[in-house]
Amino acid sequence: MNETMYPKKPLRAISNLYSSLATQCTLMTKKAGTRLPWLNAKGKSQIYLLKNGEISVYRNHDNLLLATFRPPHILGVVEALHRDNIYQMRVDTDASLLKIESQDAFTVIEKEFLWQDISLLLAYHISYLCYLENQLIQSRAYITVRSKLIELMNLPESFRMKITAIKYIQQRTVLSRSGILKIFAELKKGQYITLDKGCLVQLAHLPMEF
Repeated sequence: MNETMYPKKPLRAISNLYSSLATQCTLMTKKAGTRLPWLNAKGKSQIYLLKNGEISVYRNHDNLLLATFRPPHILGVVEALHRDNIYQMRVDTDASLLKIESQDAFTVIEKEFLWQDISLLLAYHISYLCYLENQLIQSRAYITVRSKLIELMNLPESFRMKITAIKYIQQRTVLSRSGILKIFAELKKGQYITLDKGCLVQLAHLPMEF
């Protein structure tokens, strides 16, 4: 099901950055459940190239899950350019990453004329935040649930089968569990969704109003 405003990841730009930065990076592994720091022990900002695993970004003040990233992806560019400690990264599954101090990365980027690729990556992040904000400010709970179900259905089945639909929505919205369950009950009654042990298996075309 492809009905979604989810922004498209700039894969070519990310590939170009991977190719140029990888040889200058250090390989690291992180266990599931650990935090991934923006700064290293010297207080220098870091950029991460995600090779394997999943990394989620949370808002500090309310622990709202904003995004889950899968490879290929590059994290830390925004934080290196504008140091506001308002987000934190957590490792969802055992992950392997390449890390490089941001100043070293920017030296390579400058030398190899890769600022356009950086711009495309930052534009993707801005588009994603606009997409997220549009969902969070929806005044009606059903519209928010509908958007998140469509978003979830578009993710790989391997991911969908590891998380219940209600947990996915709760982590990413300010909706109550009871409110989400009430909407789920109506959607199941209308045969719009199929769940298996709480995980989303099938999703019919959801009506705009319900």
